[in-house]
Amino acid sequence: ANYGSITGNGLVLAGGGALVNGVGGQITNIAGNAVTAIGGAATVVDAGSLSGSIDAVSFAAGFANRMELQASASVSGIVDGGNSIGSAVASTLEVSGGVFVGNLGTQFVDFARITIAPGAYWQLTGSNALAAGATLANNGGEISSGGGLVVLETLTNGGNITGNGVYLAPGGLLDNLAGGRITNQHGGYGIN
Repeated sequence: ANYGSITGNGLVLAGGGALVNGVGGQITNIAGNAVTAIGGAATVVDAGSLSGSIDAVSFAAGFANRMELQASASVSGIVDGGNSIGSAVASTLEVSGGVFVGNLGTQFVDFARITIAPGAYWQLTGSNALAAGATLANNGGEISSGGGLVVLETLTNGGNITGNGVYLAPGGLLDNLAGGRITNQHGGYGIN
């Protein structure tokens, strides 16, 4: 676990493994990845700050990787789940609590399963897309997107989605559960 500061060449999880970057923890690499996982399945739990000039976190392909964003997490750089969407092995992204700001589709990539926990709040920045083959389950949290959210696969909503609309592309599926609420504040809903 890291509750201090790691700077320089970042941190490598050789053979996979697990890293908890706790509250107040900082991992920074101004010339590469903050965290790189190689050779095995890895789990990174962040409640601190991860910053890389290339990737904040880079997971290895071929392993069931997991990234969890806890309350107070801050990420600067790309978080790459390692497995292309549609691969035999899937990576998981979990927003488990607090308020998190980030982009889905350009900052967080190659995560086939994405979950938002009850009470968690994800402020999506810019334009966001849920890739074909990926699923997003809002299990009672809130998602806000000023740039809208394009859904190419499956979005299950049991919480709140606010912002600039949800757009279903061809093949996109929206399952708005009992208690789920989608409020469009700026634009229109779209179904292509």
